[in-house]
Amino acid sequence: MVTNELPNGVTEKKCLAVVWASLKPRPYLECDCFLVRTDHDCLRWILNIEGSGNPCLERWRLCLSGLEFDVAYKPGMTHFMADSISRLKSGASDETAFDDAVPIFAVRTNTVRGLDEASYVGGPTVRDIDWDTVLSSQADDGYCKEIVKALNAWRHIPFFEDPDEIFRRRAAPDGAHQLVVPASFQKKVLHLEHDATLAGHPGESRSYAAMRRYYYWVGMAADVVSYVRNCDSCARHRVRTLARRSTLTLFPATMPFQDIAADLYGPLERTAAGHRFILVITDRFTKLVRAIPMDGMSAGDCASVVLDYWVGAYGPPDRLL
Repeated sequence: MVTNELPNGVTEKKCLAVVWASLKPRPYLECDCFLVRTDHDCLRWILNIEGSGNPCLERWRLCLSGLEFDVAYKPGMTHFMADSISRLKSGASDETAFDDAVPIFAVRTNTVRGLDEASYVGGPTVRDIDWDTVLSSQADDGYCKEIVKALNAWRHIPFFEDPDEIFRRRAAPDGAHQLVVPASFQKKVLHLEHDATLAGHPGESRSYAAMRRYYYWVGMAADVVSYVRNCDSCARHRVRTLARRSTLTLFPATMPFQDIAADLYGPLERTAAGHRFILVITDRFTKLVRAIPMDGMSAGDCASVVLDYWVGAYGPPDRLL
């Protein structure tokens, strides 16, 4: 990738990879149907919808419009061959800029973030949030009414009214102008920002980082975390790292006094001789058991009892468990 393509998100980079891999062998792919297998589930929708609101995705989709292909999703944990090939070290890289100069006008509807209705899939059709709806909802919201009272009293607060008469908040760290979301639209905004096709069901931190530049309401961070944790789609497709487990190895005893097992039993009530523990030694082949009382449970005490009461009587074993 060239320098201006490095800041692209994961979805844009995955889509650019599909475009590059499809247009390089284009003379061999034309007039034929081929399969694009990817580990990014969003590409199944982005490459087949119109009006995504992203000019780059629109240009790339038009570049692929002359080819006939299907997009199949395969989880990343099962993409061993593709991942091993992509991670091979190469002595040189292709720094040639990708030519995506396709004449197109990207039309964006007048919504809260400029996303149109075609961007949202995966469930019932969701209407976009326009400015008129935001204005009427803020007028009826209790928190927005408190902001109006504070502004009329000339109090120094981080809220202001933009030229469209919509209440916004000036964020402290970077000065971003956040839209004050009424309580009636908070669930809908969470649904559009997390379940949208271009959003791709991000995690808790990424969802909040993407939303805080555009939206604000009291307790938004907690609501974002709760919404992501209770998302059914994220729970079904969450990748869990499988722990490496070695196969269970058995050590069967084949001869008498070859394998013995020793274990401590106690502490018990102290006897008249001052013993509080019992060291139980068992031959795993003959099941012969010896129980020896002990005063302490240190490693030296256990080694002395095994040497005196077992090795001295039956000889040293091959293995001691």
